[in-house]
Amino acid sequence: DAGTGIRNFPYLSVEFLEDKEGVLGIDQVASPDMDSRFGQPPKGIFNFSFTRSALWFRFTVAADAKASGDSGIPRVWILDPGWNVYGTFELFIPKPTAKGEWQTYSAGYLKSPSWGQDRRHFQLPAWIDAPTTCYIRVTGLRAIVMSPHVMTIDKALQVNGYKMLGTGIILGFFCTMILGHLAIFAYTRNTKFKWFIIANISFTIYII
Repeated sequence: DAGTGIRNFPYLSVEFLEDKEGVLGIDQVASPDMDSRFGQPPKGIFNFSFTRSALWFRFTVAADAKASGDSGIPRVWILDPGWNVYGTFELFIPKPTAKGEWQTYSAGYLKSPSWGQDRRHFQLPAWIDAPTTCYIRVTGLRAIVMSPHVMTIDKALQVNGYKMLGTGIILGFFCTMILGHLAIFAYTRNTKFKWFIIANISFTIYII
């Protein structure tokens, strides 16, 4: 959206491919032979629940003069994977100077993640000044719900601030509940409150 500096994932040209064995590489997935295997997700929703498959997503980042004020997209675009927990997240962008070579960004439980295990944002290369087809490979630790989006760096900072604020409020609530139940348990010695404490600690760990 030119006014907000954000492009939600569904508004890009997106298709997905399921690799049940998890053995396909980027060169195989990007080959013309695989075109027919890409399609829309079930019911058009990017919610894949729990799966052992590797999921590939193909999307096109298109130039947008209205968003940048000139002939191409802004110099700094940020791809935010979304507020989800992935096992691995890999982004592949074709290099314009060498056909068949890829600029790769990765995060998660990989042998050598380029951005660390907990990377939440990826800065797209400055040379993306024309429609470019990119690929994402995802595996999951929890249910996979894809909700990434491409945005300007200012919008990324704003959205991340809201996310951190929301997470802080939720964690603060559960920490208050833990301390409150701990105080009641210490005063009354009622064992029921021990289970409330354990439950709240479990929720807090899950959120973190």
